Amino acid sequence: MSTMGVIQQGTSSVVVDLPEQHSIRRLEQALRAKVDVRLDVKVNPDAAVTGTLARGDDPDTIVVELADGAASPAWRSAYCDVAFTLRHDEYMFTSVVLEVEAAAGRLVLSRPKNLRTWQRRRFVRASVADSTEARLGPPGEFGRCDTAGMILNVSPDGLACRVPLAAADRYAVDERLGVAFCIGSSSEEFRLDATVVSKTAAGTPGAVIVGLQFENSPTAARERERLASALHAFH
Repeated sequence: MSTMGVIQQGTSSVVVDLPEQHSIRRLEQALRAKVDVRLDVKVNPDAAVTGTLARGDDPDTIVVELADGAASPAWRSAYCDVAFTLRHDEYMFTSVVLEVEAAAGRLVLSRPKNLRTWQRRRFVRASVADSTEARLGPPGEFGRCDTAGMILNVSPDGLACRVPLAAADRYAVDERLGVAFCIGSSSEEFRLDATVVSKTAAGTPGAVIVGLQFENSPTAARERERLASALHAFH
């Protein structure tokens, strides 16, 4: 049976939306600096795409000048997750490939209104020693399991789990999911709706770490309080 490992009092990093005016300023700074960006193009799940951020001809667009110059016409109209680092802080946004300029090795993307970034929060976290399984499915359908992920850590705010690459590609950042899991040796199950806030490459080949932030509806708030109590009980 899976067991919960170390319980720590500390800080967690969760993804939050920046206010629109802050997002505009950060994006302008990134454009002036021509920062390096990483793209996860939904129709190209095999590898990340890298390039340099640049201004578009239209104020509602931005451009990515691809590092290897290779762009597929099949990427047109595809959604993509974009990430870049500015002054040691990481920022992310979701966009759409509006045009593929294959000859120039450029992608024209829709300009985002909001960026997301990491925010540190105080929390009680359980690092899982022997991986505990989380069942992922549609929101509210906690008896259904479309994907099983191995929990890496969990707090009352959310959890991170390792899932196979093919399964992770089914989910987009900002997508809502239903999550069901147990902690420690207890058979008591926690059932929460959550939002996908991040997807990062795992140390294990063919796997992705999916970050989920629990929702805070009245029902979810009660479940989060129950989870917090259970985590404290492991001290």
